[in-house]
Amino acid sequence: MSRTTILVLVLILIIAGAVLIFRRPTPVQESNLSAKQIVLTGHRDDGSPAWSIQAQTGSLDEVDGMLESVELTFFRDGDAHIVVRGDQLSRDSGGTTLSGSIHVNQADALSLETKTIFWDERNDVLEAGPVTIEMELASIEAGAFQHDLGKDLTTLTRGVEGQLTQDNTEYIVRSDSAEATSDQLALLGNVLIQSEDGDTYRCQRLESDTSGSSIRLIGEVSGWWQESAFSAGAVQLDAAGIRLRGDVIIDLELLMMDEPHDA
Repeated sequence: MSRTTILVLVLILIIAGAVLIFRRPTPVQESNLSAKQIVLTGHRDDGSPAWSIQAQTGSLDEVDGMLESVELTFFRDGDAHIVVRGDQLSRDSGGTTLSGSIHVNQADALSLETKTIFWDERNDVLEAGPVTIEMELASIEAGAFQHDLGKDLTTLTRGVEGQLTQDNTEYIVRSDSAEATSDQLALLGNVLIQSEDGDTYRCQRLESDTSGSSIRLIGEVSGWWQESAFSAGAVQLDAAGIRLRGDVIIDLELLMMDEPHDA
């Protein structure tokens, strides 16, 4: 083999090696999918719809997703039971978060506003920070919100404040926590209720049905009614007035008498 042939072969090998070293790698094909008018649906074991997500725009991949202008609907007995609307929805392995201006409607019983809400899909629970809740006869603010989708039970914690209406009378209410179902609102722990007329009540539990026909105070009830102090095991407020039950003590401030008398 001539010297010229050997030099040519060496040169070819050098050029081929340089091409392999400096050649750009083939771009990895992304699995990300962007689309408009997105609709996702989840089903229960029996085939009935469990939830649906509708969004104007967004992107999805195997793990994460981001959707814009979102409506998340939870179904019960085939009907839309809870509808959550938000500006954005992000989804990862931990669950689903809706953020922006969040509005939640639960049938005709409850509406809620907050800034962020988290859907814990493993435990079937909705969670949020500070919330404002509107019910037919109540308006409530709380530091934290949780809704068990399976039990259809709403729990409010971190301080509850609001207004409650019964028989056209408005009460200011405060408590440590609260629970709400489709037919009842219950305030729990260190409950304080004040009427427009200045009547004040304290108890450990307040129950009000959605019709607003009555309010029940339970557990170490005490307060002032028509300028008279009282205590009782339970109290009911309705259109007929006030009813006291169980170990009732009333201190009547009678006219022309200097000291109160127990009754």
